[in-house]
Order: sequence, then structure tokens, then C-alpha cells
Amino acid sequence: MEKTLKKKTAILCYTKAANELAEKIKQNEEELGLECEITCKPLNTPKWVKDHFDSFDVLLFICAMGIAIRHIAPFIKSKLTDPAVIVMDEKGKNVISVLSGHIGGANEITDILANKLGANPVITTASDVNKKIAVDVFAVKNDLVISDFDMEKKIAAEIVAGNKVGLVCEGNIVGPVPDELVLLDDISDCIGKLKYCIYISDSNDIDRLSGVKTLQLIPKSVALGLGCKRGKSFSEIEEAVFKEIDRLGLKREAIASIASIDLKKDEPGLKLFTEHYGIKTSFYSALELDKLTGDFEKSEFVEKITGVDNVCERALIKFITDFDSDFDKDNLLLKKKKCDGITLAVAKTDWSVCFE
Repeated sequence: MEKTLKKKTAILCYTKAANELAEKIKQNEEELGLECEITCKPLNTPKWVKDHFDSFDVLLFICAMGIAIRHIAPFIKSKLTDPAVIVMDEKGKNVISVLSGHIGGANEITDILANKLGANPVITTASDVNKKIAVDVFAVKNDLVISDFDMEKKIAAEIVAGNKVGLVCEGNIVGPVPDELVLLDDISDCIGKLKYCIYISDSNDIDRLSGVKTLQLIPKSVALGLGCKRGKSFSEIEEAVFKEIDRLGLKREAIASIASIDLKKDEPGLKLFTEHYGIKTSFYSALELDKLTGDFEKSEFVEKITGVDNVCERALIKFITDFDSDFDKDNLLLKKKKCDGITLAVAKTDWSVCFE
């Protein structure tokens, strides 16, 4: 299991009492899941916020709400990218979720802080007030990519209005499905019954979505093994990867990881590609890859250069079997595929969604 990252948090305070409260929060940062930096009485708060607005996951103001609003207002862009902004009074009586309540996590952090401090959590988002599922929060918690934010807003409004929304999920479901959702076998089951549908799938089967108002949530379910000649560019790697992902009928956003040999760890084109698309990487030594048993397509040239006869398949199998020892190499969606100096192998990992 991957360790949950602590949220990088800036605490801004202006009085002695506020600073004492900030210190109390910092002392409990591990339990709260935060990594706190305290800035007490910043000499130029507007400049500080301008310089740091995009540098933190959370901005926690311990001051009057109006002060915080005036300082953050010029820098608010989108709920997709803005940090969580939370305001507390210096007595610690109220914790108020101000900005990025769902995707940024402000609502959840507000609840956690209030529970720890014995304070009153103030959350005003409609889905939370009405105790309905928030689709964007559900997506974030389950590492699902939201394909269409306009459609997500429409579905959120439909749910808040008290109407049912269809749900089609191609993965396993853990926990009870909320009453607001109707579990269906196929999107077409919505026709004539429900206005909207949520479709959780990594498939790029756009034709099935026609005629139904559907929001696709895409699981990060695809892993790649990749080998390449030295000097392959960002665009060459992008073209090769997406060509095969498209051919396999998968969403490009479903790519979660790329595995390769450690000789490629600093390959500029590969680094640019994975960083640009937020794809995680795993690199293994030739010795680690060579230890794998099984029938792999061999290349004398690759073995001469890297010390192992096959990079893409071996790296992919190594990555998957590290957490799923029962994975069968025959279950690869794509075995070694050569593409102008780039080799690819593709697999899908098991995935599920959890309703709390």
C-alpha cells in the first residue's frame, strides 16, 4: 500500500492567541495528516499569499473571515487547482471551510480539525448540508479522473434536488451504494428511466455514451512497461504510448504507472512525459529484472546494452507482482510491442471503488 501523503499546510496568524492555537495544531500535525508551517504576523500578507498560494495544499487562516477573503480573492482560479482554504477564529470555537471544499479537501480537513479541537465545523456546500454524496469527493477518494466537470456539476445539482442518478461500474464496489444512486448493469438501462448516469470505467467506448447524459469517472487502472533507445523525445514516447492505449480501447487518463529499467530513470523524454501527465514511475536494476522467471521475448541487442534480455515485459511484470503475486504474464493486454526504438507492454490492474 502507498503511504498517504500529508498535506502541506501554511498557518497564518496575527495575534498571540492565534499563534498559540497554531502551535497546538502543529504539535498534532501527524495525527491530523498535515505538514504545517506557521507564519505569524506576516509583514505583507497580500504579497505572501501571492507568492505562496500555489505552493501549499492548505492555507489555514486564524483570523477574521473577511481578512482571509480579501487576501485570497485575487488569486482564486479553479476548484481543480486552488488550495484548500480554511478559517478559524483565535479562540478555536469555529473552523470554516472557505475554498476547495471537495477536490481540495477543505471540508474533510475542517471536520478533522474541529473534532480534534472540540470546535464547531462550518461547511456550506450543498451536498454536505443535505447529506448527499458529493461526486467530486467520491472521485478524489477513489483516485478517479473526472472526465467532464460541467457534467459533474449537473449531476451534483440533480442529486441535491433529490433525484436519482444511475450508476454503472465495471470494477468491484465496496460498501453500500448511496440511496441517491441506482446501480445498473449498463448505461442503456437509464433510457426512459433516469436523466443522468455515472459510468465508472477505463474503457474508451464512447459510442455507448451517445444519447445518455453520462459522466465517466476513470480509474487509474493501467500499468505500462517501457523500454526505449537513448534520446527518445517526449513526443515520440507520447505518440507510441497513446497509439497503443487508443488501439486497446482504453482511456489515456487510466494510465497510472510506467515501469522500466533504472538506466532510463533520467531519460529526458521519459521524465517529461511522466511528469506532464502525472504518471508514477518505478525503475528496477538489470539484476532484479533478470531474476524473473518465465518466457520473455529476448533481444541480444537489448541484453548487450542493459544487461537484461527484455525490459518492457520484465519491468511490467516486476511492478505488478510486487503487490499481486498471483498475476499471470498471460494476462497482459499487450505483450512486447516494438515502435521505432520504443518497446511497450500493457496490463490492467484490479481496481475497486469504495462508498463510505
